Amino acid sequence: MTSHQAPTLTTERLFLRPWTSADINPFVELCADPDVMRYYPKTQTRVEAEATAQRIVKHFEEHGFGLWAVEIPNRAAFIGFVGLHFPRFQTRFTPCVEIGWRIEKKHWNRGYATEAAFAAMDFGMNRFDEIVSFT
Repeated sequence: MTSHQAPTLTTERLFLRPWTSADINPFVELCADPDVMRYYPKTQTRVEAEATAQRIVKHFEEHGFGLWAVEIPNRAAFIGFVGLHFPRFQTRFTPCVEIGWRIEKKHWNRGYATEAAFAAMDFGMNRFDEIVSFT
C-alpha cells in the first residue's frame, strides 16, 4: 500500500511521507475517534477507513500529490495526515484543490497540523492558482 510516487516534505519537527501498510491500524483508530471525526458526517468503520486510505494512495498515484502520512521522527511513526487533494463531490467551489488534515487527538494543540499545512501549502502554491479549505 505504499504510494511510491509521493514526494516527501519535511518541517522542523515533522516528516510528511508516502503511506505504508503500517499506517492502516493507527489510521483506523484515528477514523473511529468521535472527537477527531466531530466535523465529519460520522466516524468510520475499519472497512471505511481502509477504503479511505486506498483512495488517498490512489490520489498520489494519479496526481503526484495528496494527503501525506505525518510522522514525528524518532517519536511517532504516524499521527495522521495533512495535505492537498481534489475533493470528489460537486459544489459551487469545485473543482478545486483542498488542503486537509486529520491528526490524532493526543497530538492536538502542539502546532503539528499548522506546521504540516504550511509545508503542504508551500508545495501547492507553485502548482495551483488556488487552494481552499472547508468544514
